[in-house]
Amino acid sequence: MKTIIRIATLPLFTALVIGCIPEKRIVWSPDGERAAVATPKGLFLINAEGKVLDSRPTGSAARCDWFRDGRRLAAVYGVKVKNWTELTAEFTPEQTSDIEKLAKTLHDRLLTYEGSWDDFKIDPDDKIPSAIQIGALLYMRDHRFEGLPEKLGERWEQFKTIEPDLWHMQIFTVNQDKLEPGPVIMRSLSEILQPKVAPNGKNLAFLKAADSENKEQAALQVLPVDGGGVRIVAQNVARDYDWSP
Repeated sequence: MKTIIRIATLPLFTALVIGCIPEKRIVWSPDGERAAVATPKGLFLINAEGKVLDSRPTGSAARCDWFRDGRRLAAVYGVKVKNWTELTAEFTPEQTSDIEKLAKTLHDRLLTYEGSWDDFKIDPDDKIPSAIQIGALLYMRDHRFEGLPEKLGERWEQFKTIEPDLWHMQIFTVNQDKLEPGPVIMRSLSEILQPKVAPNGKNLAFLKAADSENKEQAALQVLPVDGGGVRIVAQNVARDYDWSP
């Protein structure tokens, strides 16, 4: 299925979302004793009788995969970001500088724009990574908004309510039917999809748009569970994949 740019309240303010990818929503542990159920409202753990167990990660839509030991779970979930301050730790000083420059340019363009807002683009040349665009939008809203409420009117009121997802990939351990949170091994403003644990438990594969590019297509990426850099295995991949045994 086609990847899309999902529009939040008006075409000006966009966040990258890879859409229409079918995923398993009920994932049983290898021993069949419990299942993780991924829902639009978060991740739930149930036992074999269907009872909902205590403790779960809070956030938006979730997906997950079990380690072969049946005790650990790799979960992906989104946490709403309310303002620029909550995002500052996600960017390097160089990226923050790029965000501030883009916010200034965007602010000036908005004040002088006279066309239809449906035709306005943050990045007309499609060269700026989506994470930088999202950062610039929140920075502009919080720190460089002079004249924008008057220019945008009701659209500005809508813009103030936007809360993009910061996606987390975290390891959990099941202890006496409770999910105990472990390390967060990745955070991203681009949605993380289809996490799959390698058979040896050392790596996690997933689908996500590449951070360095402004493209809608998903890239297959691999991340070591115990820390290390992300490696892009393939760009523009099919919407499903699997590890060899």
